[in-house]
Amino acid sequence: MSIGAGGPVLSVWGSSGADVYAIHVQVGGNEIIHYDGNDWQPSLTVNVVSYEAGLWGSSESDIFAVGLSPDSILHYDGNSWRGEYSGTTSLLSDVWGSSAENVYAVGLGGTIVHYDGDEWSSVPSGTNKDLTSIGGSDADNIRAVGRDGTVVLYGIGGWSPEDIGTTDHLTGVWSSSASDVFITGSYLNGTVYHYNGAEWSPVYYAQPLFDAVWGTSPTDVFVVGSGGFIAHYGEND
Repeated sequence: MSIGAGGPVLSVWGSSGADVYAIHVQVGGNEIIHYDGNDWQPSLTVNVVSYEAGLWGSSESDIFAVGLSPDSILHYDGNSWRGEYSGTTSLLSDVWGSSAENVYAVGLGGTIVHYDGDEWSSVPSGTNKDLTSIGGSDADNIRAVGRDGTVVLYGIGGWSPEDIGTTDHLTGVWSSSASDVFITGSYLNGTVYHYNGAEWSPVYYAQPLFDAVWGTSPTDVFVVGSGGFIAHYGEND
């Protein structure tokens, strides 16, 4: 599927097969593009180039985009995109939420900001390392990952560091539950780390550098990386 000329696609999110948004790097800036089931069309152009950006939404009329401006988060209400003050001047790299009233975004210097349905505010993360990705299964099971093996876990008392036994550059996180978490890492090679509710362990290695992980269930998980690489974890793997 072609999206036209330009650079890499940094993030993608959709509410259905006929309502998908992506952040596409263009010469001189980035653009948010939209797929309606037939074609990709520009939705918004922003004259800021960043190679860390994220999309997440709770519905087709409630979508957030980060990484396109240092101090604002773009919010789509079903009709248009508008900028919202993020509560930080740090560049943000990813966004995820458990609901429309509980959304987090992460970024440089350990930045985490929270949206309560009305406004964004900065919250302590417990780290000053750059955070690259965030994800979870519910409001009480959220992890943000980043450089040098950094993982911060949200639980009782807020965010706190978690040691998963690596100094790898961590790039993606996805979980189906509190006892089933996958994290991708990239340094010299790509590695997938898994948490089973009791301990972390590396479960997959490959030559490409991994960029992201996502799944529909504990036995249907995909990892993507450099060079168009895709790996799938299934029932018999």
